[in-house]
Amino acid sequence: MNFSKATLVNMGADIQNNQSVDALRRWKKPGDVTDIPRYELNSTLNNLHSNRLLEDASYLRLKNVSVGYNLPSTIVNKINFRQIRIYASATNLWTLTKYTGSDPEVSTLDGSTAAQGIDFFTLPQVRTLALGINAVLK
Repeated sequence: MNFSKATLVNMGADIQNNQSVDALRRWKKPGDVTDIPRYELNSTLNNLHSNRLLEDASYLRLKNVSVGYNLPSTIVNKINFRQIRIYASATNLWTLTKYTGSDPEVSTLDGSTAAQGIDFFTLPQVRTLALGINAVLK
């Protein structure tokens, strides 16, 4: 349930929050076909929980990748080392999803089994990239 969308496409409860570009598609006049209800100032009726906030959060993610290379001993011995390894690793490198929130895998109430799948401005998981060299002297 993408509760962030309820705030970013405000339907009239207040005018204190910035809006996403989706708000431009809101219903304005008879004949309009849209998935965004009309704006009614000081009305909270359109902000009631409904299935318009439900989204398919299926995803495919490249979660962890690590590659490394040990330099050949002929090169390593010439520079007075026993071993040299060059490596790169990444976490949360790539995600394929149609979910419009920041991250399909997060939940507002971490650890709560009753509230899984609720996204209310939850920060996405961190993407981490690391490069390094491990060198062992003789």
